[in-house]
Amino acid sequence: MIIPFYKKIKLQKMQKKTDYFIYFLPFLSIFLSIYLWEKINLPYSNPEEVIGYYSFFNHSQFNDTTRYIVFVSIPLVLFFFLFILLKKQECSTFKDIFSDTSTKKTKKNFLLNFILFLFILILIIKFLSAEFPNFKLDFFHEGQTLSGAYNFHVTKELWKSTFVISGLFMDVLNANLAWFFAGEESIGAYRFYIFFLESLTSIVFLILSYNISKAFNYEKNKETLLFLVLATTSLLLINNGTLTFRDLPLALFLIFCLTILKSYKKNRIICLSLGLLSIISLLWSLDRGVYLNATLICLIIFLLCKKKNSQIFLILCGILLSWLLFYFIVGKDEFLTFINHSFASLKYMDLAGGIIYPTPFSNELNASRGTKNLLVIIINGIFVISALLNKQNRIAGETKLFLAILFILSFLFYKSGLTRSDGAHIKQALSFHIILFTIFIYFHLFGFFKKYLKSGKFKFLIEKKIISFFVLIIFLQNNINLYNLKNILSFKERYVNFVKLDNNFFLTNEDRKIVNRLKILAKNENCFQSFNYHTAFTYLIKKKSCSKFSHIMNLGPKKHQYDFINEIEQTNPKYILYEKINESDDDIINKDKKSNFLFFTFVHPRERFPYITKYILKNYIVLEKFNNWIILHNKND
Repeated sequence: MIIPFYKKIKLQKMQKKTDYFIYFLPFLSIFLSIYLWEKINLPYSNPEEVIGYYSFFNHSQFNDTTRYIVFVSIPLVLFFFLFILLKKQECSTFKDIFSDTSTKKTKKNFLLNFILFLFILILIIKFLSAEFPNFKLDFFHEGQTLSGAYNFHVTKELWKSTFVISGLFMDVLNANLAWFFAGEESIGAYRFYIFFLESLTSIVFLILSYNISKAFNYEKNKETLLFLVLATTSLLLINNGTLTFRDLPLALFLIFCLTILKSYKKNRIICLSLGLLSIISLLWSLDRGVYLNATLICLIIFLLCKKKNSQIFLILCGILLSWLLFYFIVGKDEFLTFINHSFASLKYMDLAGGIIYPTPFSNELNASRGTKNLLVIIINGIFVISALLNKQNRIAGETKLFLAILFILSFLFYKSGLTRSDGAHIKQALSFHIILFTIFIYFHLFGFFKKYLKSGKFKFLIEKKIISFFVLIIFLQNNINLYNLKNILSFKERYVNFVKLDNNFFLTNEDRKIVNRLKILAKNENCFQSFNYHTAFTYLIKKKSCSKFSHIMNLGPKKHQYDFINEIEQTNPKYILYEKINESDDDIINKDKKSNFLFFTFVHPRERFPYITKYILKNYIVLEKFNNWIILHNKND
């Protein structure tokens, strides 16, 4: 008996060495990824002469995406093959991964259900008691949807009246829906609508956290704790603006995916709803829609491997019916314009608004955050591959596939941070990876902590159904301000007063002066055109834009500049609002360019759109200068 014992010990030691090798070598390969990062420098091509951050550095729009894929793929591919080659006995087969383990049995967790209900109740109380957002108007972001909405309000045209770049709801419909429900065409009505959507987003992500915690088939206490951890993470991401209402379709998509994968039923309604999200997501937010549809294709492939043909058929029916319904509702012209705008936006998105992603492990601005993000993505990838291939981890096959779906969506979602590579967007792009990383941390560390929590004075944390954790998280969330609870009683009154607030309430004194002046000048005009990044002006003076390019950030390529000129020639606006040129702009350009990406993002229209500038200088003269603004007058009028 002694010899087998020693053999067993020796075998265990060899197994540990193998495990160290499998996990250590992929991380060692990151050095190769770092080396290749700067070596990847694809040819710069910009035939449409799009002026932006990339154009100043002759930086290919495909560089950062290619670098990202290579950087992440090298350690993940290496880990995949090492696991297959060195852990053959523990490795799942194709049949194992896609076997159907769904069951009718679902254990009830009354504590978990109670906490979910309580969290939702807290969010409702927070919504009813919170002060409404009354900060000054964001002329750029809020102006984009307000001006687009007013164009539709006047013309009853969607894409034909506004060049939609972010999504129909983002650029046009959200403000119109806000005005419809409130019965008031105001900034306050729009603000409240967005405030409601953000609250709804919190609830949907709570439901997502609930479904994920149930998917692992843990014991009740462990399941409840996982929900608390995921819910806390999600709410923190929402509270700090990392997750927003734009991500609602993605959260719903993940809930539907998990339901379809885990349930033994056909779930006809869920499958059809998942198909509906194909077009709804694109209309809601274009980039999110692209990520969703790409991941949807992967889900269909997974279901095909699982031989769930009925679910696939229902999903495809939902996709087909939703697109056909959309076509017949908007009509042929609007549909073709939607296709044209969407492809153009995606094609020129990087060239127009891209910022070079910081080199990992460098001293560049935001490099630290960017590097940490890439490492988190690699860790998540290793976790998911290990979950898929390791048949001894006790994770149900359907849950493994959901983790794969979550990783694919998160991987694609990070494209947002590759395009707009400033600190805020890089942080935002990692949001779904943070959720997956939270699952990873919980999965691997729970056993370690459980060992110590069950001993001594900490034993009650497990035995008492983690009440102490629950209370702690409630306090950490800080979702209820006791001082504001009295606001619940006056919610209706506060709401009515808020949506009826005059738009001037949300403007500075300087903003009011220029708006009042423009109202006088454009009183008898059919339209008004702004040629600056402060897009809200057309809405504020209650005039449609003279071009579908009310948001001139969409004017990237030469073709769009000529489209703008052609429309201006037809509508012949009497006045154009121009922005003064900052005398220090040229000084900024000569400094460290990479640290001044905001300047390059919002480079003056005279530099960004030279063809339009040439036309305006030829056909318009300065009428008057008003603070930071120049009002131009048509020479031919």
